Amino acid sequence: MRIVRELQHEGIKITCFQLEHKYLVKYEWGPQEITYKFKMGDGLNTVPELENLVKKHLSEAAVPVLHSMRSSRLKVVDSYFNSSFEFDTII
Repeated sequence: MRIVRELQHEGIKITCFQLEHKYLVKYEWGPQEITYKFKMGDGLNTVPELENLVKKHLSEAAVPVLHSMRSSRLKVVDSYFNSSFEFDTII
């Protein structure tokens, strides 16, 4: 697997990889991460075509998902650490 392009979008790191006959596009924002996989072919044969897809279309879909993932994570962590745990009364 090799890195073919690195981009930034709204503070999100985007890394494009090529692996055999596939492209992988990884979005990283803090602890949140999404990876999309695409087969080479069907109009996606070159790195510039992949970059065009990422810049014009894929990022619009990925950014809200990352924001939603962050929100969900924060709610779970907050709920876990702020739950009111009490021991049963023994006497």
